[in-house]
Amino acid sequence: MITVQLDERGIKGFNKEVERLLKKVNNKETEKVMTVAAKPYTNTVKVNAPKETENVHRYDTPKLNGKLKAPKGSGVIVATYTPGNLGRSFKKLALRLVKGAIVIGPKRAKRATKGTFAGNRVDGWYAHFREFGTKNSKGTGYAARSWRQSVGSVKRNIERGLKTLIER
Repeated sequence: MITVQLDERGIKGFNKEVERLLKKVNNKETEKVMTVAAKPYTNTVKVNAPKETENVHRYDTPKLNGKLKAPKGSGVIVATYTPGNLGRSFKKLALRLVKGAIVIGPKRAKRATKGTFAGNRVDGWYAHFREFGTKNSKGTGYAARSWRQSVGSVKRNIERGLKTLIER
């Protein structure tokens, strides 16, 4: 057990002790703790994500020339998103440059960006449109609202997980 005095010297000593302990802890183990701790947020954002009642389509609209926009209705449907695609797309993202942390966000289709996205096949390319809005529609703020709802339990889970990791 670590005891701390409430003077400046004691706090500096505590910080050094924590840094020393965290150096012993592997980043992979920390990542596992963070992934488990982030479950409340992931579940909340999946519930709060807007769910359409019908399929949503993404169009490829070829331009007439460099400046003119193609007329409405001239696009070709390249992707169809079934209801619930946005909520299903929120996952832990594999970002190797982020050390000691994880990122939860909408997973994008990497290779096959065309076709029908249903079931386990997801593409959250339009998540920012639904979160922040566009010039034609208002944003819903579902991800920020989900974070505010779950931040307390996520912090408690991280504290508990790191405590058991350090004690081990």
